[in-house]
Amino acid sequence: MFRFFMIAVLAGGMFYFYQRSAPKKAEPLPPPPPERPAILDQTPPPVLTENELEKIRLSTKDSDPQVRWAAIELLYRVRDPQAYEILESALSIDTELDVRRRALDIIKSSDNPAKAKDLIQALKDSEKDIRMAALMAIGETADQSATPYVAEVLRDIEPEVRMAAIHALGRIQERRDQEFKMQQDKMRDEYEQAVLRAKGQAKEQQTKNFLNPMDEMIQDNGKHTGEKRRGPQ
Repeated sequence: MFRFFMIAVLAGGMFYFYQRSAPKKAEPLPPPPPERPAILDQTPPPVLTENELEKIRLSTKDSDPQVRWAAIELLYRVRDPQAYEILESALSIDTELDVRRRALDIIKSSDNPAKAKDLIQALKDSEKDIRMAALMAIGETADQSATPYVAEVLRDIEPEVRMAAIHALGRIQERRDQEFKMQQDKMRDEYEQAVLRAKGQAKEQQTKNFLNPMDEMIQDNGKHTGEKRRGPQ
């Protein structure tokens, strides 16, 4: 009985060591990632034809202000090439205050290069709410080119508008201070790095100047020692 027990133990041990020494099967490679769907990089296909877009453009001149704004908003949403120009026109000449206010809201949030010019033009609007909204937008963008035009608004007949102009000028100055400080910090870092490099180069040159005479002395001593060993010819 003891013999069978020892044989079982021996067989189990041999099997265990065989399992550990046996080469492991290579794990299968993970499948490659799926290709990126092309639709993710595409813009929605246009639904409206040019003829339909033209009809919507005509609706921006409708006698009802709600219809006019609905048409303007739709053109902007479908990225009509004439949408921004229509927005500018609505801000400048539309007779309805609400339409002009909504046009200004879209213009101030856009990235169109003409935005600064349009905000400055809105400072001359007959309604103080539009003028104040334009001043707030200029303060948010802190466009320095608008400074002289904002300063002119300090003579506005409405004290609220004059106060908004002062706040806008303060925001512009604050942005200028921030930009100037960033420029100073950048130039300070560049200057300090240049000073460190110059010090390192000067120290390296001093080390060379110190070592070169020593090298010459060692070489001269070597020559003299060699001549002494050779003796007179």
